[in-house]
Amino acid sequence: MADTYYWVIHMSDLLIVLGTVMCILSIPAAIIALASTRPPRGAAILLVFGIAILALGAFISHRPFLLTEVPAAFNRVLGR
Repeated sequence: MADTYYWVIHMSDLLIVLGTVMCILSIPAAIIALASTRPPRGAAILLVFGIAILALGAFISHRPFLLTEVPAAFNRVLGR
């Protein structure tokens, strides 16, 4: 049972990091699309998926999701 709890904690951290990175990458994608006078559909899709993954990561986490958890999740994921 402890192994499952350990896996869920790290899965939520991975989802929070992945969702944050996707949301951040949607900003330059939108700027590039708008600069070339194209609709930023790809950036919007990237943003929506990023928000959905962030919500999933917050939902499966056993601790409350706060904005201060994002840097801590990055440290836990990248500090391996």
